[in-house]
Amino acid sequence: MTLTKKHSNSNNIFSKSLGTILMEWSYHNQAMLQELLLLSKQMNETDTLNKYNTWKTYSKEYLTQIMNILSKGNRLLYSGITIIMISIFLYVIDASS
Repeated sequence: MTLTKKHSNSNNIFSKSLGTILMEWSYHNQAMLQELLLLSKQMNETDTLNKYNTWKTYSKEYLTQIMNILSKGNRLLYSGITIIMISIFLYVIDASS
């Protein structure tokens, strides 16, 4: 199954099947993970570390970039699904202890 333009351009979540939502969630998470890894690599370069005067400006800059990555396009929906899945997973772990 591939992600077609018809499915990826449709912003109405109620018109999508569960399989399409899961496929798009997987696609968007892979893209977000790739961008977050590139950002992480950029953050740890010595040239980048020396560019900022304080840790506060360094943190603010990269938190802003992380939020931009998570909310780019219509990724915000899929970021929310990921956060809900992680919270349910952590709740199950806590409840089983």
